[in-house]
Amino acid sequence: MTLRSLSRKVFLYATLGDYDRLAFPDLVPGSITRIDRSRAADRPPEGPVGPSRQIFLVKHDSLLHCGRLQRGAKDRIVLCSVKFPFSRIELNSDPAFRIYGVVDAEMRPLAHPNVLCQAPTFVNARSQRATRRTSGGAAVLRELIRLAHIRAGFSFREASALSRRIAEVLEDEMYFTAVGTLSEYETLVHAPRHVQKILSTCILYNIRFWDFLAASGITVEPTAGDFMADELVPRLIPGADRFVTGAEAEPGTEEKSRFLARIVAEWSDIPLFAKDSFGLVGGLKDLSDVFWVGGDRNPIHPYLVYAAFVSVNRRMKKPIQTAAKTLWEYPLYMILKRDGGLLCGACTLEHGLLLVHPYPDRPSAPRQLRNGIDAEVIGQVTAVIRRLE
Repeated sequence: MTLRSLSRKVFLYATLGDYDRLAFPDLVPGSITRIDRSRAADRPPEGPVGPSRQIFLVKHDSLLHCGRLQRGAKDRIVLCSVKFPFSRIELNSDPAFRIYGVVDAEMRPLAHPNVLCQAPTFVNARSQRATRRTSGGAAVLRELIRLAHIRAGFSFREASALSRRIAEVLEDEMYFTAVGTLSEYETLVHAPRHVQKILSTCILYNIRFWDFLAASGITVEPTAGDFMADELVPRLIPGADRFVTGAEAEPGTEEKSRFLARIVAEWSDIPLFAKDSFGLVGGLKDLSDVFWVGGDRNPIHPYLVYAAFVSVNRRMKKPIQTAAKTLWEYPLYMILKRDGGLLCGACTLEHGLLLVHPYPDRPSAPRQLRNGIDAEVIGQVTAVIRRLE
């Protein structure tokens, strides 16, 4: 079985920016979200009802936003927040607005929970639509790059630094793009000469390769989603070196297969970037400690409901004393009990006792464990991969 055959759906992935807070605190800046495209046609029901339970990814005035939808007067659809009095976005004001789908999963950072709850800043809709107009009514290359740069939300210097990382990963200096070159790209008429520069720009600004070519005036017949043949890829084809029989299989292989089959059945799609992104989201340079928490059907913290994996920083073994009052401010810890079981939740250390606190809406009392005798803290949870209800 190959990774390309695991997914039965087509998902999109998006990272929330610093000012994308309409879905806060259900989603926080820095989260990597998964969007189910098959639910792009979902709409809030007609009539005087509240915001939708689902969180949507929408494009409005060339910018992407996450939030809940609600029907307003005259059948207008607005993007709104249910926790804070942020300004609403009327999607109908942009004739080209698009609903990509419903956010159904999140890779959430927990290492830096103190998120400033300030109102998001929106770009003026009229000026954005004016910049999209071109002489022929179609987007030219420089317009595509400029709008993608605005949507990405980082500076030329930050983009250049990211291109340096791309060049290091791909081991090709041609993928690096200097600050001045990135600035010049927003005045381009023709595509860059080197394909590495094109690919680097598409990666940095999240531009589809075919859209880049089309805006450059290059017409290429799509490949209809065909995969590159295995013999053309410089890697070892799984199972090509030898045939493993049931007698040769290592002990525990069948149990691992059932575990992987369960993960695939629950998640349907496993993106290749998840391995490296999980450590990046958690603020860890070397991701080595990942725990599966999907077997806990009665977690004591809402972030662990429908969660699958958490990353743990083993250097943070002492619970931090905090005066947190809100859900997103509580640090979580992984605790190893004397019987070998694991417990994940918010805890404090008082007079040699580990007090594991359930969230206020959970009908259970705090657990008291003798530190170093009944249990010990393995480390602080830095990120979580979870499904949304």
